[in-house]
Amino acid sequence: MGGFVFSIMFAFVMWMAAIAMAIMAVIAICALMNYIFESIFLYRVSQIRNYSHGFLAWIPFLNKLRLGQIAGKKNVGILLTILDIICTACFAEMCFGPQSMADTSLNSIISILWLVTFPIVFILNIYLSHRIMKKVMPRWADLLTLANVFTAGISRSIILFLLRNRKELLVPEPGPMIS
Repeated sequence: MGGFVFSIMFAFVMWMAAIAMAIMAVIAICALMNYIFESIFLYRVSQIRNYSHGFLAWIPFLNKLRLGQIAGKKNVGILLTILDIICTACFAEMCFGPQSMADTSLNSIISILWLVTFPIVFILNIYLSHRIMKKVMPRWADLLTLANVFTAGISRSIILFLLRNRKELLVPEPGPMIS
């Protein structure tokens, strides 16, 4: 009888592991899709506006500098870059770092830091995207931003990708050329 119960419990644990792996695979695919679409958008606009170092659009974290530059909020782009690095480092430490009982206070600090930076990074990404959409489609920007929020940011990069060839984005901002 004990072997039967063990088999059922083992099967349950394996199903839970399979579900967790499927969820992680979907999250990884969505993250990769967002990265590719956003990078194509940033690279295209950088090329047309003749920004130097267009390849920055393809470098993780540094592409947020370009997003801030295109949105006309360079300082917000710098802040987003810094917070994105902190958020990703905290997440990597929580997932892949050594999980010993002696480091519970450090683990708590890292977890709290991630819980603080993650929503801020999300909000700043949505804010910069909203500024870009407001330039291109002022009537629809608010609705598109709501779609971005309700889809947890998944639609943000797709919308930006679709806007990459709009003439309003292709004209550089007035003022000194920022490289």
